[in-house]
Amino acid sequence: MSCPLFFLLISTLVLLLRIATCQEDLVSTTCSQTPFSDTCSSSLRSDPRSQNSDVKGLATIALEKSIDKATETKAHIDYLIKLHNPNQTEYEFKCLEECMAEYSEALDNLQESYLAWNTSSFDTVNSEVAAAMSDADSCESGYEDEEMLQNPSPLTERNKMFSELCSNFLAITTLI
Repeated sequence: MSCPLFFLLISTLVLLLRIATCQEDLVSTTCSQTPFSDTCSSSLRSDPRSQNSDVKGLATIALEKSIDKATETKAHIDYLIKLHNPNQTEYEFKCLEECMAEYSEALDNLQESYLAWNTSSFDTVNSEVAAAMSDADSCESGYEDEEMLQNPSPLTERNKMFSELCSNFLAITTLI
């Protein structure tokens, strides 16, 4: 291999490594400014598009991750309702039904938010995501009447993760 060709190959590799490092730094820098930086980093890095995204692109991925978590949680609630565990009380079953309604509403809010995001209607984005977070909080608060419960909420971790993803998205939007 001739020297100029070797030098060109090495230069190209170094440049590609620097670009990848800069993107890694953008995810780290962005996530360090969110309330749940570990959740932010893991969720963004799980999407290969984050490697080539700017901050607005990272925000889009964060919003999509919130939508995905709401969709997964709603499907899990549907599964739990159909399972109709004989160990759960009627009150707990009603809590699941209420959570199904709350997550249906949360998904509607997030879909509206996604449309608003694509048209740069940031006030609408913020209010719709905040409403979706409130829906998840309402789901969880249904399980707070300990006298009526025999079992803990089966959705606490999912609700928590959903709220973290939404909070991170809102934090990232302030960086744009």
